Amino acid sequence: MDIFFCANNIIEVRGETEAIVVENAAIRERKKVILSTEIGPEVYVTLSNLLVPAKARGTTFQVVIETLEGHFNPKPRDISENYMFGTRYQKSTEGINDYRDMR
Repeated sequence: MDIFFCANNIIEVRGETEAIVVENAAIRERKKVILSTEIGPEVYVTLSNLLVPAKARGTTFQVVIETLEGHFNPKPRDISENYMFGTRYQKSTEGINDYRDMR
């Protein structure tokens, strides 16, 4: 999504002056509106369900992104990672050094 915003010159300005803060707030709101129209109705309903009791319209762009990333790209659980690590077998096509490095 960042590539889209950069390509369309929708980027936040660095600085702390009042005008820059107001401009960045407007840019973040514009990003949120663009995102909500581009994600489609199914993902928007999912977002709304994830944000309950808050409304998607009333949340910040950063919260929307973090919520969607957390839902669609969750962190792997330690138990499943440990299981995968412990049950890996050497393939017939890989050398011992490759197997040791992957394990």
